[in-house]
Amino acid sequence: MLVGLLGKLAGLVGFAFALAEGSFTLRAGFAILTNNLIVWMFLISVVSAGMAEPSICPIKFQIRAMITTLDLIHLTSSVGFCTLLWMVQLVVYPQMASVREEDFSEYHARHTRSIMWLVGPLFFAEGLSAAASFWLGWKAQLWGQGASVLLFAANSALTFLWFVPAHVRLASGKNEHLLQRLVSMNRWRTALSSARVLVVIGLVG
Repeated sequence: MLVGLLGKLAGLVGFAFALAEGSFTLRAGFAILTNNLIVWMFLISVVSAGMAEPSICPIKFQIRAMITTLDLIHLTSSVGFCTLLWMVQLVVYPQMASVREEDFSEYHARHTRSIMWLVGPLFFAEGLSAAASFWLGWKAQLWGQGASVLLFAANSALTFLWFVPAHVRLASGKNEHLLQRLVSMNRWRTALSSARVLVVIGLVG
């Protein structure tokens, strides 16, 4: 089951590579919801039950029993969102620059509708699990939990205060300078999210 869970997480990575090669479109990412994210919840429940009962999960190097369902949701959503940001940084935003000006508004509208099916569930799962983890574990892991929440808050603020207005401007037409700024500014989001994944691994490990 643990291998299955990791395999489903790898599905998002595989989608990113297929998108980069042109095999898939962003619309195909809808399958990630049914084939990966929803199945995660079932696998997470089974894996967490196995880790609570050593006889069910006879692994030589046993994962610490303290990893709960919340920990696994927290970790998988954080890794999933970070992977998505890397995909945006390396594939999605650079591809926007190659779209013809007369086709850009329609392309941007399709992109916004499609990617929200990925961003929305991951963002809310990461935010809610981060808040719940902080509430339950801040006394024992104050610095780690604090860093986790602050990194998420910083990334959220950057998204809503800069990226959302930028995409609103792009909805009216192609802007080469703004597209370059998207790639540049998204490096901060990618770095913050990558750092947060390391913090979360430390919290649940």
